[in-house]
Amino acid sequence: MSEEMSEVAARAIEEAEFEVEKLSGREEEPWFRYVALSSTIIAVLCAIGAYFTGAASDRASVERTKEVIRWQSAQSESTSEVIMQAQREILLALGQTPSPKDTEQEGNIEREREENSKGFDQAREKTMELYEAHDLMASGITFFQLSIALGAIAILLRKKKLWLVGVGFGVVACVATVAGYVWFEHIVNELTPLLDVSKQS
Repeated sequence: MSEEMSEVAARAIEEAEFEVEKLSGREEEPWFRYVALSSTIIAVLCAIGAYFTGAASDRASVERTKEVIRWQSAQSESTSEVIMQAQREILLALGQTPSPKDTEQEGNIEREREENSKGFDQAREKTMELYEAHDLMASGITFFQLSIALGAIAILLRKKKLWLVGVGFGVVACVATVAGYVWFEHIVNELTPLLDVSKQS
């Protein structure tokens, strides 16, 4: 049985070697070199784009976490306001008047809460836009990968037009990745003052 298996394996190896020799005997077309060069360039751009896409994802997650922390802080201010109002109502029910300091503090807490709510709504909107910009860059990375795959398939099938379609995907990938990155940086620049203002108040 093992002899039969070795013969089958030996025959399979011989057939594979014959096919490889047959394929290697085919002439290389001149545009193959351009496919290799364009695929290399696209692979480098894909790696750079993937780095920035990962950085964008990390930044969006950090901004989202900051937003949640600030929102929780605003909620604690709201709880403080409710406690101050309850304290005032208890004092009034007991026939006592709240101190002017307590009344002033209650007004300050309410003003801060209203200001923070406005800033948080804008910050939440911008944070969601960060994720959308990340998604645009991620789609660019997908187009880079499609471009590389089409280049490889073009060589296997010897279809130059397929390679050109792949190059087109590479151009689309560049545009999507750069547009996503520019959009992302624009949003971060708009978001930072919003979060800084809400942090100071």
